[in-house]
Amino acid sequence: MKIVKFYILVFGFMPFCLFSQQDKMKFPFNEVILSINKTPNYAEGQLGYLGFGAGINRRYRDQSSIGFVMGIHYNYSSQYLDGYQSSRAGYHSDITYTFHTISIPVTWRYKFGNDENIFFEVGGSFDIIPVYKKSYTYTTSYFLSPEISVGQFAKKTPGFNLSGNAGIGAILSIGQKEVLIKLEYKIGAANFGETYWPTQPIHDQFTRFTIGYLFNKGLRERLDDFFKEY
Repeated sequence: MKIVKFYILVFGFMPFCLFSQQDKMKFPFNEVILSINKTPNYAEGQLGYLGFGAGINRRYRDQSSIGFVMGIHYNYSSQYLDGYQSSRAGYHSDITYTFHTISIPVTWRYKFGNDENIFFEVGGSFDIIPVYKKSYTYTTSYFLSPEISVGQFAKKTPGFNLSGNAGIGAILSIGQKEVLIKLEYKIGAANFGETYWPTQPIHDQFTRFTIGYLFNKGLRERLDDFFKEY
């Protein structure tokens, strides 16, 4: 719990401590993103599914080649595991792990190239998992007993996670508008696999392709003026 609190403090307050003097926050965000993700097939008997996400970001030091990005994201991801021995007499099969995650990411964005329109990002996030669902079939039988019982189960629990991510992207100018595209990989530290009977580790991890819209200065100023009137 102490390490979780430490990361919350670091991720939550570091951008404000570093950049509050350079960037006067007139509007709470200047980047909107939509994404699709794919959990990899990283183990025998495991299969990753497609997912999706959305979020809003605030860019700091946007005019510099090294900037800071903080946001709030929602991600849905899912994966399948064929099964494992859960006890001496029980077996879990056809297991589906589903994650609904609200993340607070903090990343460094380094821009390079002739127009600094290509960038590399690396950072981490504190993940709140309001709903983590594990659906499976449970089969049990006992030694010297011909009877076999089978049941379908689904467990829903909340949770927390700490994740790291790295990716590369580009900022494209279309007329006076700017669009972001990014490919990145994210992996969570928490293991959602079986702990009583050690089995394949299950991590909330995926490759993510993101498309974003960057609010230009004129639009931010118009939004500021609009809210000032009300």
